[in-house]
This record gives sequence, structure tokens and C-alpha cells, in this order.
Amino acid sequence: MSKPINMESLIRNCMQGENELSKLYRILDTDGKNEVEIEDKYMESVKRRLKRVALPEPSSEISQESPSPQPPVNLPKPRFRIIQPRKITRKKEPEKKRSVDDVFEIERISREELIAILERERTKEQTEEQSEEKPSPPPAPEMSEITEDVKETALSKESFVKAISKVKGIGEKRAELLYESGFDTFEKIVSAKPREISRKVKGISTELARKLKKDIKKMMQTHSLEEEIPEWETVEKNEPYRYEDYTLYMVEKRGKIKYVFSKKPPRKGKPCQIPDGYVIKINRKGVPSLEKVK
Repeated sequence: MSKPINMESLIRNCMQGENELSKLYRILDTDGKNEVEIEDKYMESVKRRLKRVALPEPSSEISQESPSPQPPVNLPKPRFRIIQPRKITRKKEPEKKRSVDDVFEIERISREELIAILERERTKEQTEEQSEEKPSPPPAPEMSEITEDVKETALSKESFVKAISKVKGIGEKRAELLYESGFDTFEKIVSAKPREISRKVKGISTELARKLKKDIKKMMQTHSLEEEIPEWETVEKNEPYRYEDYTLYMVEKRGKIKYVFSKKPPRKGKPCQIPDGYVIKINRKGVPSLEKVK
């Protein structure tokens, strides 16, 4: 069973609480600054606490707390620099007019050097004319009969072209032009001047005509001519056989004897004469070789 409520005591307690609240409001309204006489221990303690802690003044506006400042971040410094190009202004110097002598270095020869050059050219022309007018040397006694046969015998066009085309630098076409231009025998070519041959025959220079005459003289002295082109030569037996730059060597290997034409002496080779029963044959390239007589 619950106790009955005492209304009188309840009203007294409420009135006592209202008195305490009114005292507290009075202290708070004065902010603890003005002296208020209140005879109550509890209220006195509240008053003392308010004096020690200074409350902030009330403001009509609501203050927003500003965010706490953050410490600055130390970023690393860049290790490069951007350098702007400098504009260099230069004064243009006026160009000097250059003469032809400044551009080209002209080497002027002296009077003495000019005279010496002219003398050399004159003597060179005289020696060339003398060599052209000089008569051909007399043939060897053993080959005199062969030379006479060549002078008297006229070759056919086919035989002439075959013989002359073997000369280096002539060929079949130039050999045919020689024959058609009137130089149809060896004797006519040898007796003519190089300038005359180069003037009458197209494609043959003076130098080539001079070489042609020299080679034909060798052919007349060293080749034995029959009706057609000779393919072998006879030589004196006192010295080793030589054809232009080639020399005949006898090489002995393993008891066998071999004959070789060479410009340089081969190993264990001895210069020799043409052996009996062999003749010399010249190929189109002008290289000699031995061929056994059949």
C-alpha cells in the first residue's frame, strides 16, 4: 500500500525550490560582479566560483569558430632554373667590296719560267718530228728475207684484219678502217707518219698510231709470215727468248721439265731459248705460249 501524499509538505517544498531558483537567477544576472546579499551557503559558493572564472560577454551574434590554422608545408625547392635567351644585338659592319684578286688566288709565272716552258714544248715537238722521220732500223740478217717477203706480198683483207686486230687498242673495226683507208700492208703503215694515220683513219689518235707502228715493226722482225697471219716467231739462239715483258723460263719439277713465260723469274726457273720442235703462239690478249710442232 502506498503512503498518502501530504499536500502541505509538497507545497512547502515547491515554494522553497522556487526561492532557491530565484536566488540563483539573481546571481547569474549580475555575472558575479555586483554584490548581492544572500544568506545561503550553497548560493555563496556559487557566487565565489563565478568571481574566479570570468565568463565571456554575451554577444547577440553567434560567433563561428574559425578553423585552427595549419602549419605551413615545406615543399622541396626545384633544382632547375629557366633561363631566358638573351637577345644579343650586334652592329652590322659594312661589307667591304672584294676584288677578283681577293676571291681567286692567281699564280703568275715569271718571264724566265714562261721562256723555259716554251723551250721545253719546242724541243718536245722537234724530238717527235725527228722520231717520226727517222728511218726504221735495218732488220736482223736472219730476218731480212722475211722482211722482203712482207714488202712484196699484199695480204688479203681477212688476213690483214686478223693480224692488226691483235695490236692492243686497235680491234677488228679499226683494222678494217685501216685497210679501207689505203693502209693495207705493214710496209705502208710503217712508212706513214702517225699524224697522217690519225687524220685519215677515224678513231685512231696520234698516240695509238705511234704504238701501232711500233708493234708492226716488232711483228715484221720477229714473225715468220706465210700466206696468212704468222702465229710463231723465230729468235736468235744466243740469248734467252723474250716477248715484250715476258721471258721464257725452264722449270724442273720432280724430274719433269716445263717451259713457262713469265714477267718475273719463277722459283727454280732458268731463262732459256725456244726448245727444238716448239713454236711461239700469241693469244688475243698478247700472252705468248709454246706450242709443239705437229
